[in-house]
Amino acid sequence: NFLIQHIANQPQDIQAKLYLANLHIVSEQAVAKTLFQEVLELDKQNFVALNNLANILLQSGEAAEAIKYAQLATKYHPSIASGFDTLGSAYKAKNDFTKAKVAYEAAFKLNSGSLEILLNYVESLALTGEKELAREYLLSLEPIKTQLNEEQLVKLESRISKIKSI
Repeated sequence: NFLIQHIANQPQDIQAKLYLANLHIVSEQAVAKTLFQEVLELDKQNFVALNNLANILLQSGEAAEAIKYAQLATKYHPSIASGFDTLGSAYKAKNDFTKAKVAYEAAFKLNSGSLEILLNYVESLALTGEKELAREYLLSLEPIKTQLNEEQLVKLESRISKIKSI
């Protein structure tokens, strides 16, 4: 309530809008979407708003629209891996696996330490026919499995199995 009142009194407060939007991103995506759009009216290059809006659109089946926002995020912020990861996911949702692979590869080059980004990139390799390279990356994951708890390991094995079935 305080935050909503604050935003009503201070409609230019980008940080407050971002905070409130992120609070609503899971439970009330329509509210979050509106707030991210308001942030972009104030700052068209705001990475958090661009990337999170792209993710919301992607989750609601609007991949073409998600691509537009993810492209802007990567244009304005070419050093942030998560923007390219979102762009790859949007292209994948449109079954454009070649563009997805290019985006995922850019994300991987920027953040090779992210397991999620690595798995997205490896999946894109498999989807574009580069199955041997995908297999090599999957084999490189063996040493980290011992560092994962049971839940993480089950999740990883499930993702690896999905990639291998492509």
